[in-house]
Amino acid sequence: MIAGFLKNILRSFIVSPFEKGYNKALKGKHEKAIEFYTKAINNYPAPSAALNNRGLSKAALNRHQEAIEDYDNAINLKPDFSDAYINRGISKATINLEEDAMTDFRKVIDIEYKNAAAYYNIGRLKSRNEAHSEALQYYEQAISFNKNYSDAFNNKGFSLEKTGDNKEAMKAYNKAIKLNKYNAYAYNNRGVLWFRLGNNKKAKKDFSKAIKNDPKHSKAFLNRGICKWQMGYKKDACRDLKIAEKSGEQEAAALLEHYEGK
Repeated sequence: MIAGFLKNILRSFIVSPFEKGYNKALKGKHEKAIEFYTKAINNYPAPSAALNNRGLSKAALNRHQEAIEDYDNAINLKPDFSDAYINRGISKATINLEEDAMTDFRKVIDIEYKNAAAYYNIGRLKSRNEAHSEALQYYEQAISFNKNYSDAFNNKGFSLEKTGDNKEAMKAYNKAIKLNKYNAYAYNNRGVLWFRLGNNKKAKKDFSKAIKNDPKHSKAFLNRGICKWQMGYKKDACRDLKIAEKSGEQEAAALLEHYEGK
């Protein structure tokens, strides 16, 4: 009796493979996360959640085709798995399977009409194809279902800017940052708008905040480099552009060649 009680107590302290995978993924250790999720998949009779999460870790490693296979299997086990459809759609969009991605996002709306992430991701696809007026409708719908959707406000700002409404775009970026002070993309986008409006000082400040929140934000390094050059900080500008170039920003290489040739 006592032995059985102690056994149950000890079992309660054992961390499952799924939980171990989740914790590793939170720390960005996706290869290890995949190992633990695989153990969970092999040991549980209906591992749809583990398949979905393993797909997320594979996607984080840019292994999107493999991720899609995991999402497929998760959906086969659980046909109304909204998160798996969303994640599969994102991976499909990343590898330019846009029509298939759109089908996944719309399927989520069929399953769960008020799923803000589905509307947001449709908006992103519309924006990517320069259909910004349509994108705005989907961002607004996403926000109507989630008032605290920082990324939706950020993307709304981008589409507003593209349609020429700088004033409302600035409001949207401000709201995105108010909701999430760590939103590096919103800082970068607001910085671009400040730069376009001729306020280099505020632009530079926003690019620096984007980099502080995401030290791998290559676009922010590129933009800050351009901004610094305009402000006369030429050595610092080239330093930022070299970081952007190493991260794959081709425009940075061309600018460095131009600036350093002067």
